[in-house]
Amino acid sequence: MHYAEIITMERNWKDVFQSIFVRPEVIRGKLIELGILRNDIAHMRELKLADKEAFIAIGRQLLLTIGSDDNLLSATQPPLSAQ
Repeated sequence: MHYAEIITMERNWKDVFQSIFVRPEVIRGKLIELGILRNDIAHMRELKLADKEAFIAIGRQLLLTIGSDDNLLSATQPPLSAQ
């Protein structure tokens, strides 16, 4: 079972995640997008720059949603092309 399924299961959604993510279809979509990129990473496939940027953007959106103050949210973080 994948995170998207676990989070959006009716009981889990109502009891825990609805107050955090609000709309199940949005979080499901984001986690599915991350899953595709994660599989490429796990199988040592090189990511294109656009995929790297998408991965970081989705991660930032999720972190902002849950209120994380992670380093990924730092405005001083250089763009991927500069790393």
